[in-house]
Amino acid sequence: MANHLRRQIRERVAVNMLTGLSSTGSNVFQSHVYPLEVADLPALCVYTQDEEIEIGAMGDPRVCHSTLTLMVDGYAQDSTSLDDELDEIGKEIQVAMASDVDINNLVVNSYLSAVDISYSGEGTAPIGIIRHNYSVIYRYFENAPDVAI
Repeated sequence: MANHLRRQIRERVAVNMLTGLSSTGSNVFQSHVYPLEVADLPALCVYTQDEEIEIGAMGDPRVCHSTLTLMVDGYAQDSTSLDDELDEIGKEIQVAMASDVDINNLVVNSYLSAVDISYSGEGTAPIGIIRHNYSVIYRYFENAPDVAI
């Protein structure tokens, strides 16, 4: 049995779509709880959050329509041009995600639904976070959450 579609989606985005961006390179981690070190920055963290599920068709098995929240957080540390660096990371994330909106045919659609930018002054230099919230719509049979339909 393959992994749950949530995991397949997260892995596809992190490994195939976001690894290798010019701003963050291979510093892409699949977790929202990852101990980032200064040497890891700039970096991306890819993870899933809430998921809403509706039954789209009755029968045996039933068809589930899911809307998953996929988060892509960009982290940077810079003392002079943090806003510019976060904007560049954000641009690269958006371009990469727009290049494969069906995430290798795993989903029906994905789109950017919100962006949030925050800063922390703790540490030797300010750290900025640009958080991309993607809505990811996918379908599967209730008894096979590892196979997209």
